[in-house]
Amino acid sequence: MASLKSLLNDSIVYGASTIIGRLINFLLIPFYTSELISSSGEKLKVVSEADFGIMTTIYVVIAFLNIIFSFGLETSFFRYTKKLSETQARNITFTLSLCLTLILGASLAVLIQQDATGILTYGHNKVLYMALAILMIDSLCVIPFAWLRQKGHKKEFSLIKLFGILINVVLNIYFLNWCALDKIPHSLQLEVDSWTIEYIFLSNIIANGLMLLWLSKDIIKIRLELNRPLISEIIRYSFPLMLLGLAGMVNEVIDRLMLERILPPSFYPNLSNIEVVGIYGAAYKLSIFITIANQAFRFAAEPFFFKNSGQKDSPHLYAKVLKYYFIFTVIITIGVSLSRNFIGEFLLGSAGYRVGLDIVPILLLANVFLGVYYNQSIWYKLSDKTYFGTIISII
Repeated sequence: MASLKSLLNDSIVYGASTIIGRLINFLLIPFYTSELISSSGEKLKVVSEADFGIMTTIYVVIAFLNIIFSFGLETSFFRYTKKLSETQARNITFTLSLCLTLILGASLAVLIQQDATGILTYGHNKVLYMALAILMIDSLCVIPFAWLRQKGHKKEFSLIKLFGILINVVLNIYFLNWCALDKIPHSLQLEVDSWTIEYIFLSNIIANGLMLLWLSKDIIKIRLELNRPLISEIIRYSFPLMLLGLAGMVNEVIDRLMLERILPPSFYPNLSNIEVVGIYGAAYKLSIFITIANQAFRFAAEPFFFKNSGQKDSPHLYAKVLKYYFIFTVIITIGVSLSRNFIGEFLLGSAGYRVGLDIVPILLLANVFLGVYYNQSIWYKLSDKTYFGTIISII
């Protein structure tokens, strides 16, 4: 029971920060979907359905590439703190993370320069370089954030995350409300031509960069370590986790890539397919209520599961965790599903975005099942049989 209380306490701390952070970030959805008055008195949508669709698509690609960049090293770090010293596990996993970030980042920069990814630009060519910068910064933050969780520094972890989200929101509102709508003198604006969603990605870069700067006090303590036999062992452990992550990401986000390409043209009157993707992406955000629960649970549960793996009654303990998780998330799913139209009135500023609300109950339940999977997946992580996770996810 003491272990369950410890997990509950960690989940509350991570959950509170996650909820507050997500809610702050979620304020951008009513803002993106609203209409504002420009300096010329013209009524303009902050982000049109088409631009929302483009942004959604590019962030889906970022989500896929994030899995490759992180390479399962977060879980590997937690696992190898049981086999090695915490310092050695941190040093080796960060060394691997840094090498992957530089190699993959340089490779993608070459592909972007050669316009090999032109299908995703939709005329926003600068966005791909911005997306690459976001990926590289996120990758460098993975092990330092995992180290904070391992040390039990919940408050510092939460504070850094909240700081980044708050900066991102403030910059989004500033750039889109003032620069994009031409409400400030041109001499004070960035020298850009008709930027729209570029401002959103720029805000993300600045916010993530400041989080990396905050973490630098821990990063400078890391010593790069090249232990070839150990690195090979960690790669063998991590590679199936990366494949597992990619398979899971396919289930989670492939719909937004498929929707534009598979949906027959003019299936919805007066809407292009990319506008449909934007509407769907905005409605998808309402599944945040279970996404928050899952994220808070994962932050707390993964270190908890590994720390308690040696206890005699650990299977019984894990079963209790799953039971209480399921009860909690099903209650949330029912409540949000029944009130989705009421919630949509407040959170989706333009009526054009609300046609996607009927998908919300399905997405909420899908996220509940995903959380159940997070619980069940601990067996192959603890037994070093991570290839089972890949097989299960691919099937």
